[in-house]
Amino acid sequence: MKILFANLLLTALAWVFLQGDCRLATAQDSTQDSTQDSTQDSAVVEEYLNRLELDSILIEHLQRQLDGTAVRSEKVVIARQLAGLYSKTVFSETNPFNVESHLERINELATQFPEVDSPELKMTLLHSEYAGVEKEMIAWLTSSRSPSERTDLRTELLDLGRRTKIELNRLENSILEGSNSQLFLRASYIYGWICYYRGLVETEERVTWMKRADESFRDFLELETTRPVSQFSAQWFNLQSPWHARAMVGMGMALRALGEDEESKFCFKILESVEADANVRRNLDVWRLSSYLYLQQMDQAFAFLRRRAASSRADDQKRTRLWVAAIDAASSASRGKGSKRRVQFLRFGLHGLLADMNAPVLREVVEQNELNLAGEDFLLAWCRGYLDFYRAEQTRDEDDYLSAKRELNWALKSANSEVDKVDMAKCRFLLGWIDFQLNEFESASQLFQQAIPELVERNVALASEAQWLTVRSMQILAKDDPRYANEAFNAMDVLVRSFPDSKYVRRVEFEKLLMEISKFPPAEAIRRLQNIQADDPNHVEAVFQRLKLQHRVWQENQKQDSPRLRLSLDQLLEAELVFHQLQPSPPHGQRIKAALLSVDALIRSGEPQAAAKRIAVAEELVQQHLAPTSSLSAELHYEYFRLARSEGSLPGMKQQVDWFYGKMRDSSYSQAVLVALTQDLQQAREASPESFDFSVLVESYERLVNLLGSSRAQLIASKNARVASLRLLEVYYETQQYEKAGTLAAKLLEAFPNRRDCLLWTARVKTKRSDLEAALGYWRTLVKAVEPGSDDWFEAKLGVIECLAAEDVDAAGAVLKQTLSLTGDIPSHWQDRFDRLAEKTQPDPSGDGS
Repeated sequence: MKILFANLLLTALAWVFLQGDCRLATAQDSTQDSTQDSTQDSAVVEEYLNRLELDSILIEHLQRQLDGTAVRSEKVVIARQLAGLYSKTVFSETNPFNVESHLERINELATQFPEVDSPELKMTLLHSEYAGVEKEMIAWLTSSRSPSERTDLRTELLDLGRRTKIELNRLENSILEGSNSQLFLRASYIYGWICYYRGLVETEERVTWMKRADESFRDFLELETTRPVSQFSAQWFNLQSPWHARAMVGMGMALRALGEDEESKFCFKILESVEADANVRRNLDVWRLSSYLYLQQMDQAFAFLRRRAASSRADDQKRTRLWVAAIDAASSASRGKGSKRRVQFLRFGLHGLLADMNAPVLREVVEQNELNLAGEDFLLAWCRGYLDFYRAEQTRDEDDYLSAKRELNWALKSANSEVDKVDMAKCRFLLGWIDFQLNEFESASQLFQQAIPELVERNVALASEAQWLTVRSMQILAKDDPRYANEAFNAMDVLVRSFPDSKYVRRVEFEKLLMEISKFPPAEAIRRLQNIQADDPNHVEAVFQRLKLQHRVWQENQKQDSPRLRLSLDQLLEAELVFHQLQPSPPHGQRIKAALLSVDALIRSGEPQAAAKRIAVAEELVQQHLAPTSSLSAELHYEYFRLARSEGSLPGMKQQVDWFYGKMRDSSYSQAVLVALTQDLQQAREASPESFDFSVLVESYERLVNLLGSSRAQLIASKNARVASLRLLEVYYETQQYEKAGTLAAKLLEAFPNRRDCLLWTARVKTKRSDLEAALGYWRTLVKAVEPGSDDWFEAKLGVIECLAAEDVDAAGAVLKQTLSLTGDIPSHWQDRFDRLAEKTQPDPSGDGS
């Protein structure tokens, strides 16, 4: 984006300032003229950018010039300009660029173009080296590192300090000759920090190096060497510059190391009291803490943390930096004499992030520092539970919520008399929210009510949140049990009375109205909601509720076949369009729901084309703003299924069934669409049995059986599971998949050993699979169990005769003869089979069995 902006601006500048000299190139223009024009154009642009001090854009311009030039001498000239600009921006007072990336670029230029040499470049390269050493130094100070690393750091600091000191002396001499003094100040700044870090590494010579650091920072800030810094007024310092502010920090840290605590405090205090650089002010507490930690003054560091935390209650960002700094300090305290403070720093930081309920930062520091949270005390269990809760809020997974619930319950169980009551109340609030998410609303409201008395003392906002969630819990319970309606009203009254400044007061008033008008006729309820004006924070919700009521009006007119049916549909469609046009725009979920209400009405009104246009609006919103498997996404796919069904499109229905079965198999929609699809497939089968494709029907029934289950327990517990298995068994039989049919028949018979249909299908499948001995037993059982003369009785008799005929024709003939004598007339639809069996069981006229 930055490069694009630079290109656009350069193009605009070139047009504005060069249009008098621009002309269209002709075939006769020579290459030399073109090059000369380009060079002149570039020079004009550079002069203009220099005059306006637009350094960032000029850097982009020169970089393109460098990349587009092939001549080495020209490249060197451009590289020299770039090096000067980078050096300037690195140490500018406003410093709007990323210092580290500019230092890297300067190093690249110095390597590619050794000819680019200047005092400014030398100083910037020294600065680059210092930045790298400082990173290593801070890493060593804030973690347990080996003594060999300390030796390596000392060597680097010694070499860098020696070269910086040489440059500093040279620049000091050049000042006397009238040269620019800015480079001397830069060198003083760098040398001051080098001396400070050397003082930390070389403990035997710490005082010497800290004094040198103090002197160098004073040189940079242009302060008298012998005069106490506390005698200078705030107006003396140019602390808006980040470099001056950092130099003041360095001086404060050096003075702390020299034991001059009051002077050190003044340095930090003045940075707070004046308009110092924002980044330095933002991290000032971390610097002050570091001034103790780097010296292994752990008792003083911990005392400082406690003081600052107590004075920073109103500043969330400042507190967060303190908690993170405390956790980082635990690493610094893990070595040397400060190790006993490590656990205190760690618990202090963790408790702060937990008390502020700052889950994102808590998770980040736990992961980055690989903190071990194992333990049975309140704080660690609270921490584990809160992190599980944060994960659950992102995944919306029930198991994650249950994991958080176990940890938080354990935290409360392990709390002793020393645990802050407010911390326990926050635990209960989280448990209440978990129960709310798990639809355990009565338990949730109880937990919220237990938390509120403690929260009121120190966190009124969270207390009002708990009261509001109590209201919501009671409202949801009241939908199924009117007894909770009074409790919901009481909870609303408490919120308005106890938390008059809460953001939920206006919402509660609106919820009261909704509960009152829930018993009104829809038309009257709509009229009451129309009184909520556009400047009311509940206006969007009120319009949405009116839309839902308009849908109810249409439903009632449809049930009554009212002459106002068409009018109510038009009013619904118009209300939906108005809702989408509200400003500010309503929440995405409500806009999707609004479109689907219209889709539902249009499908049921027999207007699939209009429904298709409305559903496209919902689909676009779902794709842009919701997860593919969100509840509203599922509702959208269900409406697409209904639309396909209304058009009689079996492929369209199958497409949506595939989506549900593949992505939301456990949703209530999956079973509903599968049942509807199988019903329509059965109808298609009956309408065109010759051309019907059984494979889709088999797949649909298989999916339905997979959803509902086919184990003994599932078949006994669910009538739908039994019916689906029987239907699948029938289709297997009809498509001659006898092995699969046999497996399913065995499961059904195990669950229902005495059911006639289960015995009948088992006998049929056994017969088809030539398991005649077993089949004969089932057929005989059926003959005894069913009513003589019924269809099942005739089929069972035929089954007995067919099984006997395979082994003993005479016995089969005897049973056939007996059956015919008992029944008299055979029903016409069985006559053919009886005739075939009569032929099969006739005695052999030759008598030799041939």
